[in-house]
Amino acid sequence: MTPMYYHTDTGVKTILLGKPSRKLTPVLMITDHGLIVRKVPNSDTRFMSPAPTTTRTNGGVLKQYASIGHRLGATKQARKFLKRARA
Repeated sequence: MTPMYYHTDTGVKTILLGKPSRKLTPVLMITDHGLIVRKVPNSDTRFMSPAPTTTRTNGGVLKQYASIGHRLGATKQARKFLKRARA
């Protein structure tokens, strides 16, 4: 899982990029309502840029996302996404 910045019409979101399939890529987003998983077209990867991870390892980023999920709530699919990312 790769932490990325996703530049949308409404602003920039911090996401975790999942394993892309043929047409869609699952992404884990932080929203006002907690963690959610969205599937975006592979063509949208041109709007994504790598997030700086100099201070945190990949495990640290996953812990941060998990704590946000505990605080704000997470969908069942988002919890499954994090569980697969840790494995």
